[in-house]
Amino acid sequence: LLSIWLDSVSADMDMVSDWVFLYHMYATHGIDLAGGMYARATLALFFFCILGTCSYILVLYQTVFKTQPISWLTCYTIVCEDVPQILLTLVLSGVFDGFKTNPTPLAAFNIATSVYSALIKLSGELFVNYCYCCSFDLSSSSDEGGAVNSDGSEMVGMV
Repeated sequence: LLSIWLDSVSADMDMVSDWVFLYHMYATHGIDLAGGMYARATLALFFFCILGTCSYILVLYQTVFKTQPISWLTCYTIVCEDVPQILLTLVLSGVFDGFKTNPTPLAAFNIATSVYSALIKLSGELFVNYCYCCSFDLSSSSDEGGAVNSDGSEMVGMV
């Protein structure tokens, strides 16, 4: 339950901060493929916000309906949403322009939520899949699922 809550909070904050930052950049630079670098970067930011929203919906679907986890979803979210958001936020906040400006508080918050979201996803996957001696199986014989050993046998006495 804690893992679901942490993942939910990080995904919620990340998605909201991405769209708020996009709105702020749209108001500042606009979106234009033929425009300047910042207008094109804002267009790319819009594209990655859409990808992030799609991954958010997929995570929400598998959490609500308790489906089998989509194995590639964590990697997709980090590579196709979190990393591009961080890089585009740095570009749009002017950090790479000779390091003359500091990022705005909104840009810093957007970077922080993307990094936090990626770390929660990575740590949850690593901890649950590689640090436990057992895993949670949704297709177990009991109605509520159960804990199983790494060899597939059901654990007895798990609380």
